[in-house]
Amino acid sequence: MDSFFPNADFFVEFECFDCHIEKLKRNNTPLDFVSVCSPNYLHDSHIRFVLRRDANVICEKPIVLNPWNIDALEDIEKKGNIYTILQLRHHPSIIALKKKVEEGDPNKIYDIDLSYLTSRGHWYSMNGEEIEFSGSFTDLHSVSYQHVLVGTCYRIGDTRQAIEIVHDIRDKEAVA
Repeated sequence: MDSFFPNADFFVEFECFDCHIEKLKRNNTPLDFVSVCSPNYLHDSHIRFVLRRDANVICEKPIVLNPWNIDALEDIEKKGNIYTILQLRHHPSIIALKKKVEEGDPNKIYDIDLSYLTSRGHWYSMNGEEIEFSGSFTDLHSVSYQHVLVGTCYRIGDTRQAIEIVHDIRDKEAVA
């Protein structure tokens, strides 16, 4: 972001951010976008905070942890837009994989084995075919933010299925 917005304000303590937002409000300074990059469990409350200030929110993933939080945020989104950073969806390998599945037999069940290793894993595989991930990875956040600026970005509803799947997995009883 520094490359595009060198004067952007950045805070690591919410209290300092809150004071800064109040100062902007008192000075009638408009607030266009706030990028939420806090720990995952704080995303919901930080998004609500920004929307109450009539600003647009750009939030790192996961946008929220529970499906019902999506419904609540969509209800209050009228005050500002909620955008999400799903940078891997801009990766050429993922785009090619998605196209391959979409153009394939709609009744086929794909066997996909994913390994995503931090820092920024180097491969995914589908039906035994390796999909290279190490190239083109570093610019994906910039690509995501560029999509926000031109209005072709991912919105909160685009995250619903993934959040529901993860929630269901997280809430399943362990099988011995």
